[in-house]
This record gives sequence, C-alpha cells and structure tokens, in this order.
Amino acid sequence: GMNETQRVLEIAGMPWHEFVGSSFVMFWVILGIVLAVAAVLMGCRPFEIQRLEASMWDWERGYLDIGAKVAMKTMQQRFVPIPDNVRALLKGREFRTITDDQVHLSRLLRDKGIISSWPQDVMRHSYISYRLAQGHGRGQVAEWAGNSESEIRRSYRRPLRREDGDAWFAIGLRS
Repeated sequence: GMNETQRVLEIAGMPWHEFVGSSFVMFWVILGIVLAVAAVLMGCRPFEIQRLEASMWDWERGYLDIGAKVAMKTMQQRFVPIPDNVRALLKGREFRTITDDQVHLSRLLRDKGIISSWPQDVMRHSYISYRLAQGHGRGQVAEWAGNSESEIRRSYRRPLRREDGDAWFAIGLRS
C-alpha cells in the first residue's frame, strides 16, 4: 500500500550509504530499491525491470526507453515518461540490470524488512491507477504501460481522485 511504498521511496531518496552502512554495501537492498522505484513509478513489468540498463534512461529528454527485447510480452518498444520523483530518486545513481528470472522484487524487499506484504502486481496496478487519476487518458496510459485500453479497463483500473494521483507522483520529492 501507500505507506510501504512511501517507505521504499524514502529509503531510495536517502544517500544509500546511510541506509546500508558506510562499511559495506548491501547490493541486493540497493538493487531492490531501484527496481521498486521503476515498478511503482514507471509501471514496468517484473521481467522488464530485471532487464533495465542505465543506457535505457534518457534523463535529458525525460523518458525510459523500453525496447522490444525488454518488453517481451508485447515485443513492442515504448517510451515511458520519467516523473519528477523518479528523476529525484534515481538520476545520477549507479545501478545495473539483473537477468536472473528467479529474483522476485517483492520477495527481495520483504526479506530485507522494507515491506511486509504487497498483493501480486500491486506496483504496476498502482502506477496505472494513479496515472489515470492524474487525468491522463486510458489510451496514453495503456501505451506507457504496454497494454491495451481494454486490458486496463478490465484488470487495472481502481477509482482514485486526481489529488491521489498527484500525491503518488510526489512521493520522494523534497519540498
């Protein structure tokens, strides 16, 4: 839910050495946080997240380029806008892709005590619902998510207010 998501994103916004300790690096925790940000605020599918590379993030033009080989479910390239809070949380951070299909993000975050439990696909569902709440059209959100409008209508839409959507995409921004 929102509270656990805020915790993940608050951790992502910290200098990571504060969270993981200055004497060692807990690679999996850092990786889990980066991947959680990508899932929660960019709507990536779990297998897409595992294949993200730094070169896919176009910080200058403000989008994430999810190529056809990464978007294996649809095999179609898409460009997802990078929200301001993602820019604040990840720009300039070093991270790398992980290609192990056995790594499950929510399990990783649970094992490290960052979250207690999240329903299946809650991060992607949240991204879609909050983007729709912001007033973006179903067709545009479907394009960003790599889905059809009918699939979003059928499986992902949860009614939220515009202020809910705006608050979601402000998580992690410092005032």
